[in-house]
Amino acid sequence: MRHIAIPLTILIASVAGIAGAGEAGDNGQGRPEPTPEQRDAWLKERQPEVFAQADTNKDGTLDETERAGLPQLMAAGALAKHDTNKDGGVDKAELTAALKTLGEERAKRRGGDKAEGGAGGDKAADPAAATELAARAEKAFAEADADKNGKLDAQELIKALPQGRRGRQGGEKPADK
Repeated sequence: MRHIAIPLTILIASVAGIAGAGEAGDNGQGRPEPTPEQRDAWLKERQPEVFAQADTNKDGTLDETERAGLPQLMAAGALAKHDTNKDGGVDKAELTAALKTLGEERAKRRGGDKAEGGAGGDKAADPAAATELAARAEKAFAEADADKNGKLDAQELIKALPQGRRGRQGGEKPADK
């Protein structure tokens, strides 16, 4: 399930500008996970409008309750940004297009001129990478579309996030092992 949820995690995280963030635990680069306060400071600096929406008591910091609302805010933002036909959900074509765009943006930030093989990959754009991206989007979409209506709403996007990601954003905490 971890690899399935990654495309949807990236889609939601793109709204807050954190598409390059690592998975729960290790950030993918051997560095320890940032503290909630460090993530809050990063969000406040990079995405002040998302931070302002989350900071409901307007004290300039996010408490646990405010952090719990971040997944919903980010999912709503992802829908607003990526629901290009404005039908109230992200369909397969919109998900695939969003992931392609996010991969291109990530490649540009890293100094490359070619899209990556999916927003979470490190491969140069080629037919195989495009096929892989489409397959990942298709599989992620099929698992996340709980009501099988052909589009993902905010709740389906949030439920598709890996449990550790939901816990990092606020929301549900990872289960103790």
